[in-house]
Amino acid sequence: MTTNPCFIIAHKWVRGYTSYIKHYVDNIKSFYRDSLILIVDNNSEFKEDVLDVLKNTENVILLNNNTEYLFEQGAYLFGLDYLLKEDLVKYYDYFVFTQDTYILKNKFNFDELIQKKVLACPISWGIGTQDFPLDHILPHLQLLEVYDENLELNTDVSLCHLEEYEESILKKILHCYCTCYIIHTSKLNELFGYLKKIKITTRWESELGERYFAWVLYKMNGNKNYQIDRCPYLYDHRGKDTIDLHKDFHYGYFAKHQQGKNENTLQLMRILPLKKKI
Repeated sequence: MTTNPCFIIAHKWVRGYTSYIKHYVDNIKSFYRDSLILIVDNNSEFKEDVLDVLKNTENVILLNNNTEYLFEQGAYLFGLDYLLKEDLVKYYDYFVFTQDTYILKNKFNFDELIQKKVLACPISWGIGTQDFPLDHILPHLQLLEVYDENLELNTDVSLCHLEEYEESILKKILHCYCTCYIIHTSKLNELFGYLKKIKITTRWESELGERYFAWVLYKMNGNKNYQIDRCPYLYDHRGKDTIDLHKDFHYGYFAKHQQGKNENTLQLMRILPLKKKI
């Protein structure tokens, strides 16, 4: 592999939930020796619980996002702004934007994206695809200037398992699962322009963003759909139990653990008494 990736990770830590951030960082560093990792924390009250262990780690930068741009897209904007201001983007070919619970488990060869001329894509289209009516997402598409009346919404779940360039999905807009995606360095300034227009403050707005941001990626990729993993891999092979991200993973590259944190979680956790150490 000759391409060099940079990872921007949106982080939110709440006591009582499982953190995968150290495991995620260890995986990245084991796969890509020269990669850069930005962890952008979104106002976690007790972030030192899990981030202190990463202080002074080579090629890992810890940032605090205290802006009004929240959730994963706000963290991405904050991290990308840092990369651009520090003139760091020129050292990396692809930039991976993910949540801290959607982690890389197996090595992906980014040369494949170079060979296929992929400039922007979701990690996965996900299951459910475009399950929101168009009128829910149309105002966002118009704001971002990516709406195209010639394109179709995908309402067929089975399409998310197809190969990337099959004719049946060339002009069907799908779903950017968990708003996690990969961008070529040549598209970062364009991405930055989109992110500045997106302000997410609630979980509902974040879920809506998974739908309309797929149109942005489609446009940035030259009007072509592409994905890294064909399904979100939420469950194990039995289709029942949520996978353990600390164990071996055999179904793709990225794996996701659903924790259900939202904008109210921190407040709810605060009223629970902490267990005293004996």
